[in-house]
Amino acid sequence: MENERIVMNCENTTIPGVHADTALENAKTEVSQRRRRTSADDAIKAILQATSDLMCEGAAGHINVDQVAERAGFHKMTIYRNFGSRDGLFERYGDWLRENERANWYEVQKSSLLASKGGLSSFFEDLEQRLQTNSSASVRLFKLDFLFGDQVPPVRRIFEQHQKELRSLIVSLAMSSGADDAEALTDTLLLLWRGAISAPTHAPAPTENRLSRLIDQALKRYGCREAQH
Repeated sequence: MENERIVMNCENTTIPGVHADTALENAKTEVSQRRRRTSADDAIKAILQATSDLMCEGAAGHINVDQVAERAGFHKMTIYRNFGSRDGLFERYGDWLRENERANWYEVQKSSLLASKGGLSSFFEDLEQRLQTNSSASVRLFKLDFLFGDQVPPVRRIFEQHQKELRSLIVSLAMSSGADDAEALTDTLLLLWRGAISAPTHAPAPTENRLSRLIDQALKRYGCREAQH
């Protein structure tokens, strides 16, 4: 509708120094370019989502461009046109996961502030919930690095940067929580995080909160104010 309005407005408007036909042609070109950009964005999102879906299935280590194209509903040339190669697709997919996870961290921290709840506890409670529903981008990023990090160096760099960003976040939260030794607590929590994302399991009900309990023990050990007493 917005695109049609642009064309209609130009049909009824004369721009000083520009012939009406030229203005109309320019408007139509702008509409066409905007539609192509929208179409390309939709294709990229569909391809990244298809890649993510395939990564969660049994043969993730053998994913190829043909499989992704079939799952996304596009010709494989669409993938080559937008990503250049399978390795280019995996690199973009890794960036997409990293961006999604950072956005989630922001939302979790914002919610914890509104609820006057500890940031570290909120972060790991959210992680545990997403492990249970297989919706953690960190898990998928770890899997991507595990399967293809040696073959596609940019994927390895993305995962390493992801861990650095997480460490910075946890150090900041640990300091805010009054930890006796924020660096040591961060090391402990990162080990628990790494263990959780590298071996996600759908545990039975009695052990569903195992990660939360381990986190709380670590927070108590380092004297954090948000530890449950």
